[in-house]
Amino acid sequence: MAKKRVFKNSLTLNIVIATTLLLIVFGIIVAAIGYTKFNETLTERYNDAAYTTAVSTRQFISGEDVEYYFAAGKAIYDEHGKEIYNEYYAQYGDALKKDKNIWKQYVAAVENYLPNDAPEYRRDKYRSIKANLQAFCENQEVAILYIVIPISDDYSYYCSVVDCVNATYLPYNEWVLGENGESQKHPADSEYNKIYKDIMTNGLERATVAVKKPSNGATPYINSLVPIYKGEGANKEVVGIIVVQQTMTLLNQWGISYTVLIAMTTLILSVVSVFAYILLVRKQFITPIRTIMAEAQRFAAENSEPETPLDDSISRIEEISSLSQAIGEMEYATLQYMDTISQAASDKQRIVSELQIAQQIQAASLPSNFPAFPNRREFDLYASMRPAKQVGGDFYDFFLIDDDHLALVIADVSGKGIPASLFMMVTKILINERALSGGSPANILEMVNKRICQHNEAEMFVTVWLGILEISTGKLTAANAGHDNPAVSRNGKFEFVKSKRGLVIGAMEDAKYTDFEIDLSKGDKLFLFTDGVPEATDPYGTMLTLPRTLQVLNDNADKSPKEILDSINDVVEKFMGDAPRFDDTTMLCVEYLGTGEQTSRRISFKAEMENLPKVNTFVTSFLQDKEVSKKAINQLLLAIEEIFANIVNYAYPDGKGDVNVITSIKDNILKITFKDKGVAYNPLERNDPDVSLDLNERKEGGLGVFITKKLVDNINYERKNDQNILTLEKKL
Repeated sequence: MAKKRVFKNSLTLNIVIATTLLLIVFGIIVAAIGYTKFNETLTERYNDAAYTTAVSTRQFISGEDVEYYFAAGKAIYDEHGKEIYNEYYAQYGDALKKDKNIWKQYVAAVENYLPNDAPEYRRDKYRSIKANLQAFCENQEVAILYIVIPISDDYSYYCSVVDCVNATYLPYNEWVLGENGESQKHPADSEYNKIYKDIMTNGLERATVAVKKPSNGATPYINSLVPIYKGEGANKEVVGIIVVQQTMTLLNQWGISYTVLIAMTTLILSVVSVFAYILLVRKQFITPIRTIMAEAQRFAAENSEPETPLDDSISRIEEISSLSQAIGEMEYATLQYMDTISQAASDKQRIVSELQIAQQIQAASLPSNFPAFPNRREFDLYASMRPAKQVGGDFYDFFLIDDDHLALVIADVSGKGIPASLFMMVTKILINERALSGGSPANILEMVNKRICQHNEAEMFVTVWLGILEISTGKLTAANAGHDNPAVSRNGKFEFVKSKRGLVIGAMEDAKYTDFEIDLSKGDKLFLFTDGVPEATDPYGTMLTLPRTLQVLNDNADKSPKEILDSINDVVEKFMGDAPRFDDTTMLCVEYLGTGEQTSRRISFKAEMENLPKVNTFVTSFLQDKEVSKKAINQLLLAIEEIFANIVNYAYPDGKGDVNVITSIKDNILKITFKDKGVAYNPLERNDPDVSLDLNERKEGGLGVFITKKLVDNINYERKNDQNILTLEKKL
C-alpha cells in the first residue's frame, strides 16, 4: 500500500500526467479556435454562393411572369387544387406523397389549368421556365430554389410560384403552383416574416438565414433571399422573392476530420514527451531533486554535517545545480546559526533578568502606597503608570516640601526601555532634591535643566510639569517644560488649563521657565497626564485624542481621584483592544478638599456690567460667613463696583472676555483679587485727582480708583502670565 502511494505522489508520474494534460488542453483550445474560424469562413462562402445563385435566377424569369403566374396559379389552386388532390389521393393513397413520379403527375395536373392560348403566357412557357430553373438548381448544387409571394398582412403566409427541389440533397416534394405556405410552422423560420416584409416594402436587397441546427434534424443550411422586380427605374416594383437554399454538408465532414487530426497530434506529442522525460528530465531533473530531498530530510533529522556535501555538479540544469549548492551552503550556515542562537538564548535570559530587576527598581522609585498621606485631610490624590515596555520613561512624583506645600510632578522622557528609565530616575531625584531646597517651580526647573544639560551625552530630553500647592489657600504655582497642559475641574466640569510652555529639560542649558498660578477651591480637581493617554491607538490606527480624554474626565468628574484614573485606564484598555502599546500611560489626579475652615473662594464671570450683582452676592456671602461688619461690606462693595466697571470698560476692546474673582482671609487680612486676560492696563499708574479743585477745574478720570484706595487699606497691581491681577486688601 505504501509503495502504491509513493508511486501515486511521485514527481515522475506527476510530470507525465501534467504534460499529457497540458497537451490535451492545448489540443482542445487549438481545435476550438480552428473549428470556429473555419466554420465562419465556410459559412461566409456558402452565403456568397447562395446569394450569387439567387441573383442569377432573375435572368430566367421576369417580374411580369412572376406576377402573372402568381395570380393565375392562386386562382387555379384555390378553385381546383383541393379537387385535384382528392382525385389523386383517392387513386393512389399515401403513395401520392411517397412516389415522386405520382407527385409530379399531380403537379402537372394543376399546371394543366394554365391557359395555353396567349403566346406570352402560355402553359408551355411556364414549364420551360420551371425546367430551366430546375436545371440551374442542380447545376449550382443548390438544395432548393423557389419563388414565393407573401399573401397576408403579417407576412406569415405566402404563395408558391415556382419550386425546384434538388433530390440529391433533399427528399422533399416540390410545391404545387399556387400552393399556400406558412412560415410560422417551423421555429427556425420565424424570422422570415420580418425579412419578407423588409424585402417587399422596405427595399431590402439581400437577406440571409443560416440554420446550423434545424429543428427537424436536417442538414445545416443557408437560405439567401433576394427580390424579383418588374419594371425599371422609378417604376421598378418588387413583385416576389427568390429563395435559394444550400446545405452545409462540408461542415460536419470537416469537423470530424479536424477533430481526428488534433487527437492524433496530441497522442503523438504525448508519446514524444514521455520519451523526452525518460532521456532528459529523469536524469537531469528528477534524480538530482531526489538526492537533494534525501539530504534535506537527513539534515532535518540529524542537524549535522553531511559526508558528501551538496554542490553544483549534481545536474547540468542551472536551476537544479544552483539549488543544490544553495542547500549545501544553507546547511553550513544553519549549523553556525545554531551555535550563535544558543549563545544568544543565554544572553537573552540574562537581559530578561536584568530587565526584571530594572522594572522592580523603577516601580520602587515611584510612590505607590495610597492613601499617600493618610493624616492629611486637605487633599486626596492618586497616581498610576503603565509602561509600554518592561521599564518606561514616564514618571510621576508627589511629596511634601513642608507642612503647607505639596509638590506635584509628572514627566515624560524621550525614548523607552532602560536608557529612558535611567534618565527618568536621575531627573526625578534632581527635581526632588531641588524642590526640598526651596524656590518656585520655574527656579527648580531651571536648575534641573542646567544639571541635565551638563551631563547629557546621549542627548535625551524630558518634558516636565511641576506644581507646588499651597495647602492652606489652594493656590497652585506651576511651571511647564514642554509638557501637556493639565485639566482642572471646577464646579464639576473639567477643562484644560493653558499655560506658557518652556523648552523640554535637556535641550538648552540656559533655558528659562515661567511660573503661573491656578487657584483651587474646595472640591476642585487637578488632572495631570502624559501623551500616552490621548495618543493611545486602536487596532485601526485611530488615536483616543484629547477631546475624548476630556469627555471621559467629565463623565467621571464626580468621582474620587482613584476612581477617575481607574475609569480612564479602563477606557484606554478597551479602546486599544489587541493593538500594541507604543507609549507609557501615566496619570496623577489630586482633589483639593481645603482646610477645616474655608479661607478662600473663587468664581468666574463674563466681563459684562449685568454680572455686577452676581459678583456682589458672591463677595457678600463670603464676608457674611466671616462675620465682617456691615460697614466694611458696604465699603468693599463700592470698591468692587469701581474695579469691575474698570475691567468691563477697558480690558476687552471687543467686549468678550472673563474676569475671575478670588476672595481669601489670612491673618485677619481680607484679600479680593480680580484677574482678567485683557489688554495690559495698570490703573495705579495714573495720578490721583486733586479733590481740592472745583469740579469744573479737575481733569477727567481717576476718581474711581482714588475712591477705591480710600475704601481699602492696600491695593496692588501686577501683569503676570498674560493676566492683569489687581488685589484689594483690608484689615478686619
